[in-house]
Amino acid sequence: MKANKRLIIERLSANDLIRIVEQAVKKEMQKANKDEVFLTLEQASKYVNIPASTLYDYTSQKKIPHYKKGKKLHFIKQELSDWMKQEPMLKHATNVAETGGAT
Repeated sequence: MKANKRLIIERLSANDLIRIVEQAVKKEMQKANKDEVFLTLEQASKYVNIPASTLYDYTSQKKIPHYKKGKKLHFIKQELSDWMKQEPMLKHATNVAETGGAT
């Protein structure tokens, strides 16, 4: 089986190989984009357990990753997860919640 695969690769032109790699990369990028889950302000507020008004203030202060389309705010769920991991106060609150206040 290895010999057959090797023979096929050896018969490919450089342009064919480039085209195959480009198609594979494009497919992976499309799959990654589908994994992006956009949240509204209200959904993001529930997800990060922060009042919507506070979250809105954070966006005004550029403290949290967000996107604005017209007058509507949007958040990417994975970016919020990453942001929560980086925020010291949120880390502490998460640790306290997980340990029941034990240190």
